[in-house]
Amino acid sequence: MLEGYVPPRALAALFELLAREPGAVVISGDVVDAAGRHGVAIRMPGVIGGAHDLIFDRETHVYLGFRGSVIRGGKESLHAAAARLRVAIVDRPGQLP
Repeated sequence: MLEGYVPPRALAALFELLAREPGAVVISGDVVDAAGRHGVAIRMPGVIGGAHDLIFDRETHVYLGFRGSVIRGGKESLHAAAARLRVAIVDRPGQLP
């Protein structure tokens, strides 16, 4: 859902859902997305000790991207990351903004 355009009311509903997700915590320290932008994250518990962090801009709360991590040997290591750089509405498939 966060990989494309999400209407404002649906996005607000998603954020409300995230706020109520059992085990979700806010990582208020400096979190960096795959494009090097700094933000704050909501950490969702993953499977087998891993986690999925949804990263947001600290000022505007715009969704920046995610990072996934796993715990191996007591250490957390990054296994996936993505950054959402641009979302646009166009007239037809394949058209660039």
